[in-house]
Amino acid sequence: MDEGREMRVQELKERVARGDYEVEERLVADAVIERLRRVRERHDDAKQSQSECSYPDSVAAPGPKSTAGGPATTLPIHVREAAAVLAASLRRALGGMQTQSS
Repeated sequence: MDEGREMRVQELKERVARGDYEVEERLVADAVIERLRRVRERHDDAKQSQSECSYPDSVAAPGPKSTAGGPATTLPIHVREAAAVLAASLRRALGGMQTQSS
């Protein structure tokens, strides 16, 4: 920091400490608005530069989806048949076991 700026900062600190520093609301508001404008401009510039392809000469690789678009068809699920197969499997698995109730 240069010497002139250091002196101004020191003077402001002293005025704040004494309680005789008054904030100029209009200047503060203008500075905040200007800063927000600059931030938005940088954001818009970055967004615009990212909207273009970084590697325009490369060929895009095919995606993982290998089927054509549109609705797919599936075979219906037969719940009753599946339950019967499960029950038969359980009967076979538990057939040799004895249960005891008290």
